[in-house]
Amino acid sequence: MPRQKPLPIPNFTPLMTTTSAPGRILSLDGKDFLFFGGTSYLGLPTLPEFQEILIANIRRWGTAYGSSRHSNVQLAAYDAGEQWLAELTGAEKALTVSSGMLAGKLVLEALMPMTDEFFHFPGVHAAIQAPGSLPFYVNGEINPLLQNDKAERITLLTDAVPSGKVVPVNLDDINKISPQKKITLLLDESHSLGILGEKGGGIFSTIKSPRILRRIMVASLGKAMGLTGGMIA
Repeated sequence: MPRQKPLPIPNFTPLMTTTSAPGRILSLDGKDFLFFGGTSYLGLPTLPEFQEILIANIRRWGTAYGSSRHSNVQLAAYDAGEQWLAELTGAEKALTVSSGMLAGKLVLEALMPMTDEFFHFPGVHAAIQAPGSLPFYVNGEINPLLQNDKAERITLLTDAVPSGKVVPVNLDDINKISPQKKITLLLDESHSLGILGEKGGGIFSTIKSPRILRRIMVASLGKAMGLTGGMIA
């Protein structure tokens, strides 16, 4: 089966450009509209109480910390935040990075030498698109390459909630994969973290398939959580 080219990223023309969005209200053609977008699921960025918490911590830690994690001076905020994210998501460990896109690309880079074949679910986000990845489904059925007897290490790529959907992805078909495959699941929780799961922890901890040897989660913190950054768990 020929390898599929990386999925195209569609081009969008913005409806409007604004210089401010107080209270998530935008004016267009003389009318006021409540703004809802992919970076403000819960409206936290313009919520005064949330802003005060963020501002107080900026005053404590500064607006940026450009030093390496290997620096001889490390900020305690990283360990505290990452421990909290690990507990929230039910992961063993968590790591914060500058964006959800970077989180996905870093994990893909790490998985390349330990993956023989990548397979992606429909509509997978650009952050976790691997070059040469094959579709999990072909003509509505599980890809036959997933059911042959070839022993190999595979990585499955999927969004927890695919773009344009409002319910989590159905992963039941993973159980149909040949037992000869060693499965890693890379899950993008950008659209579910802070929304689904216990206390907004996403669906990562609910994935219990015994066929999956390793689960890795990446997410943007700029959706429901209203923060600039990303995470790996």
